[in-house]
Amino acid sequence: MKASAGAVYTVYNQYLKRYTACQVAYIAPPDTVSKEPWAVILSLEWVGDAPLTAEELPHLRPLYKDFMYWPRELHLLRVPVEVPPQYTLVGTLPPFTDEPCRS
Repeated sequence: MKASAGAVYTVYNQYLKRYTACQVAYIAPPDTVSKEPWAVILSLEWVGDAPLTAEELPHLRPLYKDFMYWPRELHLLRVPVEVPPQYTLVGTLPPFTDEPCRS
C-alpha cells in the first residue's frame, strides 16, 4: 500500500511498549537524494495501550521535539512511500503541516 497525504497510521512501538501514531504530511517529489518520491511523516502526540481508533482522530495534535537545547520543531521524517505491513490505517485528516523535512 502506498502512503497518501493526510493518512493517519497507528503502530506498536517496541521501544515504548505502547502504540503510537503518525500522519503522512505530504509526498515529497524526487530530488538529489532519491529518484523516487518520499513520504514525509509527522509524529503525533499520542500513545496508547491499544491501537488508535477513528473516534480519537479529532483530538490528535502534532508532536514537537523540544528536548534540552534543541529548538522546538515538528518531528518530521522522510520514509519510503510504501507503507510497512505493521502500520494500520486509522483514517485521514487534513495534513497538520507542509513544512520541509531536513532528515
